[in-house]
Amino acid sequence: MAWRFNYSMDSIQGRRTNNEDAIAVHVEDDFLVAIVADGMGGQAAGEIASGLAVRLILEKVNQFPSGSEIDEKDRVRKILWEVNQEILHSGTQNMRQSSMGTTVVLLIRPKGADHFLVAHLGDSRAYECKDKNLTVLTSDHTLTQYMVRQGIITPEQAIKHPYRNRLVKYLGAKDPQDGPDISLLPIKDGQKILLCSDGLLNGLSEKDILQSISSLPIEGLTSKLCQAAFDGNSQDNISCVVLDVAQV
Repeated sequence: MAWRFNYSMDSIQGRRTNNEDAIAVHVEDDFLVAIVADGMGGQAAGEIASGLAVRLILEKVNQFPSGSEIDEKDRVRKILWEVNQEILHSGTQNMRQSSMGTTVVLLIRPKGADHFLVAHLGDSRAYECKDKNLTVLTSDHTLTQYMVRQGIITPEQAIKHPYRNRLVKYLGAKDPQDGPDISLLPIKDGQKILLCSDGLLNGLSEKDILQSISSLPIEGLTSKLCQAAFDGNSQDNISCVVLDVAQV
């Protein structure tokens, strides 16, 4: 089955002094990779970490071949583990970058596959929009989300919790724990997939995101989403990628 992938992407500095997010989309024949990374670490370190993550992932993923589900997931884990180590190593070369790290959310369509791989570390998210429904595909790797899963706090309490932005997994961590969460998503005609940094969600509700993705053309869509989040008083960098899938 043949598919056409149209996309829109944008990243804005917002109210920050620099943009620590990095994004990329690469489509070649029937292979696709899309990435959103949100850097952290102070000064320019976050910007370096996210940019390094995106560059290395694009290099390492290189014409990802379709295989068994286990082989594909193992390859993604290996790639992200290697990127994690390279970010750590880079941090040892400059003390001002020693604590740098980055979230990442990654979408891959292996060559010839009828599915996407969705992988993430941190609190950048992936959503699927289909039939006017918005479904979150990732679970934030934050301390508050862990507390919600354990029943310690409610989802409502997590929204304003002082630890809501404290990550328990990210690229550049000395202890990568069990690595990224990876899932398979069937490719469907008419689906749209959103990858975003938390800056988008800090200024725009999921209801408003769904309304925009469902009603607006793909051309210029992400610029409109970023501007709407900025107008909604997001205090962070704002980045997103939207992929529009059509059967041909």
